[in-house]
Parts: sequence; structure tokens; C-alpha cells
Amino acid sequence: MDIPVLKSDHFDVNKNHNYNILYWTFGLILLFLVSKEAVVLPLTHDEGNTIHCSTTSVWDIITYKDPVPNNHILNTLLIKINQSIFGKSLLAARLANILSFIPFFIFTVLIAKKLFDSVWLQMLFIFSLVLQPFILDFYSVTRGYGISLSLMTLSIYYMLLRIQNGQRKDLMLCILFAALGVYANFTLLNYFIW
Repeated sequence: MDIPVLKSDHFDVNKNHNYNILYWTFGLILLFLVSKEAVVLPLTHDEGNTIHCSTTSVWDIITYKDPVPNNHILNTLLIKINQSIFGKSLLAARLANILSFIPFFIFTVLIAKKLFDSVWLQMLFIFSLVLQPFILDFYSVTRGYGISLSLMTLSIYYMLLRIQNGQRKDLMLCILFAALGVYANFTLLNYFIW
């Protein structure tokens, strides 16, 4: 089964690398803006609760000993690791979510290229996803939404590969990234079950 692709006779993205340069330049600018917001944005009350969850033991985080809604296991563990390496700063706590913007952007571009041959449709798809102000905000704070969205995007990409190629490896990666997304933030459970 093939993925339906909207075609354009005017552009072939694979032959024109100028559009790839445009995508990566745009991605780097957005990463800079997300990073800048993470540096200047003060601590939110949700982040305070999540960071507090990271002060407990790894076993307590994994087993959900204290059922605090802000303990999104993967996100909390990454905060614990980052703060043990870089110190107890807000930027260290936000680092995993900031860096998770990179796979989100890359795999959004790859999905766009897989779905559309038209450069204009690719750009529309990419811009409509990555320019959402609330989504960009998720990557600037340490609540786990950014990590979960990135993992969901990876899962969708591998689902499209599975539909196109029919390889079992792609299905396994789709499920793996969806499950990790749930561990990053439990709100992604609806996506995983679907």
C-alpha cells in the first residue's frame, strides 16, 4: 500500500537543494527562538511541581510512588539526569525539551516530503505545524509536552514508512516511539491507544 502523494510538475525537492537549505535555516531560527524563550521565561507553577518530582529517587519516579500528575516518567528522569550533570538550574531542567525540538522539526520536514511532492504544500504543512505558538511554547518549558510531541512525530513518520514499505521494523519503531511518548507525558496515551 502506498502513501498518497500530492504531486507537482514544477518542483522536485530532491533535485533542488535550495529548499533543503531553507528548511534547515528556518529550523535553526526556530530552535534559537525556543532556546531564547527557555532562557528568559520565568518558572511556571507546573514546572516547579515537575522539577520537585525529579528530586525523588529513580525508583519512586518509575513506580509512581507519589501519584503527582506532573510526574511524567521520561521527562522527570531526563530532568534528574540533566540536573545531576549541569547543576540545579531551570535551563538544565528545560534542556531535554529544548533539544527535543530538533527531532520534531526534522521529522516534520521528512513527513512533509513523504506526503507532498509540491514544495508549496510541504512548506504549508511544515509551517502549520511548527509555527503553532503553543507547540513552540511546549519546547521552552519542562513539562514533557515537547518531548512527547517529538516522539509522536517520530512515531507517525515510521507509521508512514510502514504503510509505504510494509517492513516490520518500521511498525516496531512506530510503536516504540509512541510508547516512549506516553512515558514523556501521559496525555499522549490517547494517541498510543488509537
